[in-house]
Amino acid sequence: MTDFTYRIKELRGKIDRRKHLESMTENLQTQYNELLIKCDELYNTWNKEENDVVSIEEGGLTGFFLNMFGKKEERLDKERREAYAAKVKYDSAEREKQAVKYDLDRYLAELENLQNADEEYAALLKERVDAIGFGKAANDEDLLALEENLYFLENNKKELDEAIAVGNQAATLASEVIFNLEKAEELFVWDVLFDSMLVDFQKHDFLDKARHAGEKLQQALHRFRSELADVTIDENIDVVLDDFLSFADFFFDGLFTSIAVNDRIKKSKANMENARNKIYSTLRILGTLAADNEIQQQKTKEILNTSK
Repeated sequence: MTDFTYRIKELRGKIDRRKHLESMTENLQTQYNELLIKCDELYNTWNKEENDVVSIEEGGLTGFFLNMFGKKEERLDKERREAYAAKVKYDSAEREKQAVKYDLDRYLAELENLQNADEEYAALLKERVDAIGFGKAANDEDLLALEENLYFLENNKKELDEAIAVGNQAATLASEVIFNLEKAEELFVWDVLFDSMLVDFQKHDFLDKARHAGEKLQQALHRFRSELADVTIDENIDVVLDDFLSFADFFFDGLFTSIAVNDRIKKSKANMENARNKIYSTLRILGTLAADNEIQQQKTKEILNTSK
């Protein structure tokens, strides 16, 4: 590879990377703005629920009547569970927001170092023309166009490979969520029939594992969406993960709450299976694009080899 060829390939890669980063950062900024609103709303909900708990604990008219009718502890227990649920959702959204902000800042810093790539590339092409000579350069335009197309295909393949890697990670996490939900669902029957503290704890252990894997999945989906920002795929891979009420039975153990939790497990599992199917569908499209890219690369290389 000549010095010109190497430098042109390097700068072409920087230009393509800059374009990809511009799409990714724009997409991540949109996601971050959405999460800012979401976190603000969840914080307000949490704050309201906490105030409801304090209001009952400190008395007041509501607390007085609840206490008089023997309902204070029951209502307080309910409000505490709702406050905890709001806190879990807020904390999860905050971690999600921070993960997106981390990627956004990292890509913006990389993008800053690529802003002059176009000017450097234009200057290098002029230098190449001057070095080859006007007549030869004119005859060399087709060859340069082929080389540029090959550089584009090579860089595009890298971007596709990165998207596929993130997509595979998301699919693995979705499977992990489903596995833990299925285990919790299996234990539900035993929990209802035998009211065993051990079974109850095992069930919630699987639910907690599902929730933690779900948070990681949501972060992976944010990265997947940003990687696909400039890839032409008409797929909605966004998925809203619910909190699985894994804390509910610890505060109010009974048939009604257990049914509520089991219903949430079934719905959450169905959502995860749907999300995983969409991820797999997107990965199949990416795989087809990557295979087509390989074919185009090979054809371009063959044309280049016969032209030189």
